[in-house]
Amino acid sequence: NDELQPMLSLSCIWLSAIAGGYIVNLCQLPSLLGMIAAAVIVTNMTDSIRIPEGWSEIITSSGLSIILLRSGLELDLKSLKKSSFIALRLTCIPGLVEATVSGTLAMFVFGMPLWLGLSLGFILAAVSPALVVVGMLRLQHFGYGVSKGIPSLVVAAASFDDVVAIAGFSMVIGLAIPQSEHNTLLYS
Repeated sequence: NDELQPMLSLSCIWLSAIAGGYIVNLCQLPSLLGMIAAAVIVTNMTDSIRIPEGWSEIITSSGLSIILLRSGLELDLKSLKKSSFIALRLTCIPGLVEATVSGTLAMFVFGMPLWLGLSLGFILAAVSPALVVVGMLRLQHFGYGVSKGIPSLVVAAASFDDVVAIAGFSMVIGLAIPQSEHNTLLYS
């Protein structure tokens, strides 16, 4: 019975998420909103739904991998090659500006040190591929912006934007929280 518990818990969460997404979709809202709400409600309303600790990371990584694979397979490489410089600007500039502004505001509003504020900025600057990729693929399916290559451009920029945010966060958190005296570049 204990061997089946994780699978039954996952099945219960999955079925409730599908039902929640369907109900919210009837109200003309994104189904992801209902899926998240239903999964949160079901997992918190009883103690019998338990998932082993390591499974959550595996499920999250698998979901992100599927979304990024789907976005990579839907890219139009010809239109992306034409607008490669635009894609690079669309990837780097908004994420860096958002991280800088959020970090600066965190310094003044919350009294955080510079590097810790910037790490918060890079966390907030990360774009969710689960929302952007699925939305752009839906618009591409309806034919919006396909002739100008806009869906491919936005999907590529959103995917690479996460790489910029993760790299920025990793660098700045290393400066914000020194591990020892010998492996930091700057001290806060």
